[in-house]
Amino acid sequence: MKVKKHTKIERLILTSLILLSVATLIMAGEVLWNIIDPFDKRTDPAPIVYILNNSYHSNRYSEKIEEERIGVLLGVVKKKTIFSPNKNGESNHLEKGIEFYEIIGEERNMKIAVKYEEEYYEYIDAPWD
Repeated sequence: MKVKKHTKIERLILTSLILLSVATLIMAGEVLWNIIDPFDKRTDPAPIVYILNNSYHSNRYSEKIEEERIGVLLGVVKKKTIFSPNKNGESNHLEKGIEFYEIIGEERNMKIAVKYEEEYYEYIDAPWD
């Protein structure tokens, strides 16, 4: 039985398809990471938490906050929900036990700080509230 050798065009097409597949997998991984990572700067719908005075807070434009600006402990995530949270202390993204703090000089119903892996992140009052 004789084995057919591929032409240059066939090899080029095959190589292109392999490179395209690898690039697609890399991009899919990046998209997945952006869904998983609660502290990124994405512009798609962000994770939200319903925490204080029945007001939604979001990390849509999350910034790290210096520890010196952190005030008193306001609460913790009591329950992680699958869908949009509807009670104080629920989050649809953050795990149970994550702590929320006052930001010195900010109104509690406008901005709060979330402690995640020993860093503090700003959560703002969500515009859809």
